[in-house]
Amino acid sequence: MDKKIVIQTHPVPQVFSSEQNTLGELERLLDGNAVMQSVKHGILSKIAPSVRLVLMKFEAFSLRFNSLDELADAILKEIIHHEQYKGELIPRIVHHCWIGKSLSHAAMGNLYLWMEQTEKYNWKHLLWTDTSINGKFGDTLLPMQFDILSRGNIQIMDMDSNALEMDSEVQSAYDMLGRMAKTSKLSVLPYLSDLARYSCLFQQGGVYIDVDISPGNVCLASSLKHRNTSKEIPLLGPGFRTRKDARALGYYSCHQGIRETALLKMYNRNIVGNHFIATKGKSQIMEKTARAAAQKIMATGCKTDGPSDLVHTIIKNTVSKEIPDTGAILAETIPPWLFDIGWVSDESDKLVI
Repeated sequence: MDKKIVIQTHPVPQVFSSEQNTLGELERLLDGNAVMQSVKHGILSKIAPSVRLVLMKFEAFSLRFNSLDELADAILKEIIHHEQYKGELIPRIVHHCWIGKSLSHAAMGNLYLWMEQTEKYNWKHLLWTDTSINGKFGDTLLPMQFDILSRGNIQIMDMDSNALEMDSEVQSAYDMLGRMAKTSKLSVLPYLSDLARYSCLFQQGGVYIDVDISPGNVCLASSLKHRNTSKEIPLLGPGFRTRKDARALGYYSCHQGIRETALLKMYNRNIVGNHFIATKGKSQIMEKTARAAAQKIMATGCKTDGPSDLVHTIIKNTVSKEIPDTGAILAETIPPWLFDIGWVSDESDKLVI
């Protein structure tokens, strides 16, 4: 069979091959595609291999596509999923954290969907909580929810029983927030969650995921890898968190290329979140982020900014020049699941933690 790339156009399919020297023509056609513009001129241009190399790989397999947009999407996924993931394996552990009142129906649904994947592909699956704080809310439904989840693949880990060994400085900040959660109306639960997620990732590594994020089309058959050679920079999710933000950026567009460009825009703007973090265990970045957050909490009396703490720690510890190339560093954080995960759900606008 001749090696070629076929795009199903009507009435006659377009055929491209290196033998006919038409791959260059195909590459020029792709220049007008919104997704490929993101690759060549956005943040991925700092790390992406030649589009032509990917085209030649597709040609070797005699691949067929239904449209030029479909081909562009496939090229982008090839770059993100395969070409740039050659670092250390990330442990096959999924972490969640929930402290407070009962989980919403949407959050429980997301946990069930992740659990289906972790059960199927033999990942460890942990949900971190603090029963001493939960009890102050007097919500009888949450223990029942935890019991239901624990009958599946999810292990409920109680930080009140020292299941999570925190750094002494981080533990002091956590204890202070815990006392505040029990005695005041001030919502400190998000800050407790920040300290917990950094600590569990430092101790064990794996993937931390907020409960408002659904797996979407993610498949856990393969392990994640760090993108960078230093094996320290974690994989992070895009910065928008609410349906309003997502709608403004075009995330809900029916056109796949526009949706993917909306996700990449956040990295282009140097905006990432701490709602999704994937890393190896004993990472210095996670240890230093936890301490930075703890110091800020102790200095302010309760508050910190999770994404800001994380990004500042990454930048501070991965560059040595006065004006760091933040974009190049954050390009290293793009996860291969970027286009598969359901980043915004019905739970996102009302999430407590």
